[in-house]
Amino acid sequence: MGANCQCGASSGNTEEPVKLTPRSADPVSIYPAKVPEPFQILQGSWSTQGDLQRMGAIVGTAVVWDKVFNLDQSSLRVNAAGEFEMNLSGTTHKARFDAKTDRLLWSDGEVWVRR
Repeated sequence: MGANCQCGASSGNTEEPVKLTPRSADPVSIYPAKVPEPFQILQGSWSTQGDLQRMGAIVGTAVVWDKVFNLDQSSLRVNAAGEFEMNLSGTTHKARFDAKTDRLLWSDGEVWVRR
């Protein structure tokens, strides 16, 4: 195996070998080259406060949901009020980061804590 596959080359096949390039296991790099300033503080794994349900991880500018949710990642952005926003299932959710307690406070009342 490897990057070059020469299947059938030893059996007298005269066709040109096909070069295969391995693909990343993840469609988007989970290690962004540079995380924009407002998102740097959010990087890492998060759970809900109280029951500690694993929500997923914030990687770069996206929420990569825990596999139990079976969701595509959600893009995060910063709105004019300085809040973080994401769309999830057609609803916009807003969050404020509380630096004193290291928590994300969501507009629907949910609170995320770092794992």
